Amino acid sequence: GDILLMYFVRSPQDRIFGKRLDALQAEHPNLRVQWCFEDDGQGGKPERFSAKQIAQRVPDYHEREAFLCGPPGFMAAVREHWEKQGLNDQLAFEYFGAPPVAASDAKGVKAEVSLAKKARSLTAKPNQNLLEALEEAGETPVYGCRMGICHECKCHKTSGAVRNVLTGAVTSGEEDIQICISVAASSDVTLDY
Repeated sequence: GDILLMYFVRSPQDRIFGKRLDALQAEHPNLRVQWCFEDDGQGGKPERFSAKQIAQRVPDYHEREAFLCGPPGFMAAVREHWEKQGLNDQLAFEYFGAPPVAASDAKGVKAEVSLAKKARSLTAKPNQNLLEALEEAGETPVYGCRMGICHECKCHKTSGAVRNVLTGAVTSGEEDIQICISVAASSDVTLDY
């Protein structure tokens, strides 16, 4: 298939893996890399994401599957545009860290979190991930990346509901969860901790 990578960076010197991407583009005729520079070092107009810019650079973007990753502000702008265009089903995205809590997601609950192995409980604030709630209560849970990538903080939940802050999915009952990206979605949650 036809692959178009739009890479937004501050300047040509900030092209992470730039040489490798140029080589891949040369090796694969179906891959095009478009560099979008905030400052091209030659006095060119700064390129930032906008409805006009995407329409000019990728006129058929309405017909394409899109994959998105980047800083939160950039991702928010792209996601908002895709939503306005009715293209949410064509956009996949990934945060490297917890995404900002959107106003529509701010209906978090204060929860009592029972720690089965320790025979104690603690309180998690609305929209506070369980890792932070445990640490705030003086616990020292195992963790790695703190953003849902490494799975070091995996813990078994025996009851209650949680919301995954990366996907928005709410799950309940017995399951393994990553406490760094899980917030309480019910007033009682029990961890096998």
